[in-house]
Amino acid sequence: MRRNSVTQEAVGFLFALFLYIIYGCLVDIFKFLPPLLGIFFVLFSRALKRQDIAMLFLFVCIFFWFECDHGLPLGSILILYLVLFLCVYQPLSKILNKDVSFLCLCLSYLVLFIFFGLLGQYGTIGIGLIFGTFIYYILIEGVLLGTLKI
Repeated sequence: MRRNSVTQEAVGFLFALFLYIIYGCLVDIFKFLPPLLGIFFVLFSRALKRQDIAMLFLFVCIFFWFECDHGLPLGSILILYLVLFLCVYQPLSKILNKDVSFLCLCLSYLVLFIFFGLLGQYGTIGIGLIFGTFIYYILIEGVLLGTLKI
């Protein structure tokens, strides 16, 4: 008996969205967990290269939920990721002729660090503490990126 691949993709899509919602709640409780924005950039860029509409829709849903949850302007992360993909990821991958996932993970956090700073999301917290947190997130997500072979 042949299984319907569209149904399998839809179930996988909804399951991934459900898992991220649960993980997002855990990130709000445990501040040491990274928000996985760097890994999402790597996966988002690969979905853009493959033109995978279902995966891109999943990322739009995740970004929308993240922006609503953290009080960011709607569409800001999506626009930042598109600009980063077009202006950094594609030229670097053409110049270096190899996978530049970890480099782009670092650059995505740097861009988000600057963007959140411009929005005033940090409040009165010291900039050194915030920068250290971003370095911690980059290290954790870099290990995840290498371990999961995303």
